[in-house]
Amino acid sequence: LFAHIALVREGHPTIHFAIKVALHVDDDPRSRGYHVYKALRREAVFYAHCLPTVQGDAVPRHYGVWEASTSWAGHVVISVMEFSGWSWSGQIRGTKHDTQETRMKIARTLQKIHDAGADHNQIGPGYNHHLLYDWRCGKARIVDFTEGHKHPCDRQVPLKPY
Repeated sequence: LFAHIALVREGHPTIHFAIKVALHVDDDPRSRGYHVYKALRREAVFYAHCLPTVQGDAVPRHYGVWEASTSWAGHVVISVMEFSGWSWSGQIRGTKHDTQETRMKIARTLQKIHDAGADHNQIGPGYNHHLLYDWRCGKARIVDFTEGHKHPCDRQVPLKPY
């Protein structure tokens, strides 16, 4: 499950969160809940160890993973991150926000992640939903690092539009 929620406090800016939830998590490695739980934990560790310098910029801030036992869904795992916009493939491509400038922001965001020594490992055809754009603030971000890995690189070629 995925949700977008907002924290509204008088006299403070509204904070938007993205919440990923795994329900009915148990110790059975064959269960879907178990696999979602493992992916959420792997992603949280990747954010903490491989993406700390680009959190809040190229990727959302990751606030942690919480676990609880419930009467309505058994063992539940919740991952909380900063809300970072809308999916390129689902809500941005083909709209008034689909501009050369927006596309360059996305490319520069990918470059920042690469320069931070990380590889998303799920960017390309069929995975453009990991590319987000928040038209309210003009920021591009990349999400879902469940398959990410370290990628040290000494790239010397600058990114240029053609």
